[in-house]
Amino acid sequence: MFVDYQFYIDTFKGNLSEEEFNRYVTISSNSISKETCSRVRDGTINSFPSELVKDIKLCACALVEKFKSFYDFFDIVSANGGVLRSKTAGAVSVSYDTSSYLSYLLDPKNQETQIKSIINAYLFPRCINGRFYNLLSKVLDNTSHCDTCCIV
Repeated sequence: MFVDYQFYIDTFKGNLSEEEFNRYVTISSNSISKETCSRVRDGTINSFPSELVKDIKLCACALVEKFKSFYDFFDIVSANGGVLRSKTAGAVSVSYDTSSYLSYLLDPKNQETQIKSIINAYLFPRCINGRFYNLLSKVLDNTSHCDTCCIV
């Protein structure tokens, strides 16, 4: 795992319990490894500049919260047959939203799009100290120097 609970609390300013954080941190780290073609793994994370390591950790924290929201939402829908839309106390009347919006939120492809969007927001290509880092490239050459795109 790329990030620990202390970083999540102190730097990311998250508010999940340690148990909740631990439940989702592995899947978050695995998602980053997958999208970076395994460039970012436990054994490689410290080979990157500290600025990039911080962004990788922030990305993992954001993904932890996103995965928690997916699972929470799924649990609510599963338990109730939908999301509570209205509730009446007298003569008890409850109705649930089973709209296509819920289908959209629960669709794995749409969830994957949201995950990739978070990863792209944190791990965008950049130059750091004259070296170009594009962790999301499908080309595995990671030795690019950027004489023209960076001010060194």
